[in-house]
Amino acid sequence: MRLHEIKNGVVTNTILVNEPDVPHFVGLGYVDDPALSVGMVQGDDGVFAMPPKPVKPIEELRATASITKAAFCTLLKKVGELPRLEAIEAARGVWPKTFEMALAGMPEDVADAAEIEWATATTINRMHPVILLLAQPEHANIDDATLDGWFGIGE
Repeated sequence: MRLHEIKNGVVTNTILVNEPDVPHFVGLGYVDDPALSVGMVQGDDGVFAMPPKPVKPIEELRATASITKAAFCTLLKKVGELPRLEAIEAARGVWPKTFEMALAGMPEDVADAAEIEWATATTINRMHPVILLLAQPEHANIDDATLDGWFGIGE
């Protein structure tokens, strides 16, 4: 069976499926309503509603989100958390002076590991412990929604 995804009356995607794969489809006739939460597809025998795409839990999205170190440093500069020269140096792998307070109180080997990882990283993970620490109110005070936006979550 050939199914056509329809958005605003235009076929945007076509997929081939086996008849046994679509017993849950219900014939609806043509509906062009962007407010509907189900995707509309047109099958060989008419129009069917597909179940909505499953939404991943925010924890799962955060666990897999990352951006380049350059993009992260640019964002920190843009919001005023890193001065211009520190942002440039941080993108090159130098541990920013602004981040020093995040290492205070850590065991020396943990702090050293954080700096070494920063120096060699090309991407920054949303849930990395150092990023979470830097976002705390006593440091940069960056809220979860802002971090999520920077890492492409919720766009």
